[in-house]
Parts: sequence; structure tokens; C-alpha cells
Amino acid sequence: MSDLFYQIVRAVGRPIIFAASHCVVLHEERAHLSGGFLLAANHQSYFESMVLVGTTTRRVDWLSIVELFQTPWQRCFMRGLNCLPLARQRRDVPTFAK
Repeated sequence: MSDLFYQIVRAVGRPIIFAASHCVVLHEERAHLSGGFLLAANHQSYFESMVLVGTTTRRVDWLSIVELFQTPWQRCFMRGLNCLPLARQRRDVPTFAK
């Protein structure tokens, strides 16, 4: 289900992101190479994760703060976007073992 949900959210959100902002993507061709890909954000705002999903054609698997998984609807939404909860207060070995 998460891949379908991810694609739906991306298809609906992408036009909104590009209409609401002026995105400049540097070295976009690197995202199209085969193999593993690490995409790091500078964390200037919560908006950047939406921009990253909208600007790359590859599916992004996220690490996100565990606080965003507290309620059932948040947990369902975040898991649908391929997010893994990350506890920042301690070593979170189970998250990295996935």
C-alpha cells in the first residue's frame, strides 16, 4: 500500500509545490543513476521534505522524528510515505536495522 499511497501523494502534491515555490534543483541527473542514493536536506523548514518528494522521480524512504508517529492517523500517513520513526533521545538500533 505504501508505494501506491506515496505515488498518489506525490502526484497530487507536486503541482502544488511547484505552484507555491520556485524550486531550483542542482545536479538532478545524479538522482537518475542506478544503485543506492543518499538525499540529505539542510532542514531549513518542514516544507523541504515535500519539495524533495516533488523534485525527484525516485521513491524516498525517510527517517522522521518519533513524535510524528504518536496518533494512529499520523502513524498511518507517515508509514504510507515510507517513513521510519527515529528516536533522537537514544541510540535507535531497531530503526537502522530495517
